[in-house]
Amino acid sequence: RHIERRITKAEKELAEIVASRKNARKKRLANEMKTVAFVGYTNAGKSSSINTLIHMFQGDKKKEVFVKNMLFATLETATRRIKLPTNEEFIITDTVGFVSNLPHHLIESFKSTLEEVKEASLIVHVVDASSETALEQIKAVEEVLHELDALDKKTILVLNKIDKAELALLEEIKVATEHYNTVEISAK
Repeated sequence: RHIERRITKAEKELAEIVASRKNARKKRLANEMKTVAFVGYTNAGKSSSINTLIHMFQGDKKKEVFVKNMLFATLETATRRIKLPTNEEFIITDTVGFVSNLPHHLIESFKSTLEEVKEASLIVHVVDASSETALEQIKAVEEVLHELDALDKKTILVLNKIDKAELALLEEIKVATEHYNTVEISAK
């Protein structure tokens, strides 16, 4: 009974979070606020990339998202407002890292967290370009985006950690992903 009560309480809390996020998305839609969802394999550098943007345009360390060099450092979405020097504003969303062969029931569990991806104006797919399994990781992310019905969204592929990447591997990734609009960076 105790476990059943805890499960019921957790399900109720999740439903409240889903409703709250849905209301926030409705407000952004009503205000025609553009949203950018950062997606990618776990530990690809999504949070670090977001913090770099926050630092560049906001200069406010309090707005930075949590970063740690470990798998699944981000366990729930975080959203931040970015204001460009042109006074244009948009919302950035940091998402949970994806993994290969994620069981379908786990994708279902994360769907409420990843609803922001479905509603995004733009997806920024961050890849660890120094990883020998970068191409497999890209495919794993594409599979989850397909599951979320978000594969057809406008997407920019960000090859991160190019300061650590071997040139031959970087070229291989660029050739295999030439259908993407690609940017090379080092979030550090």
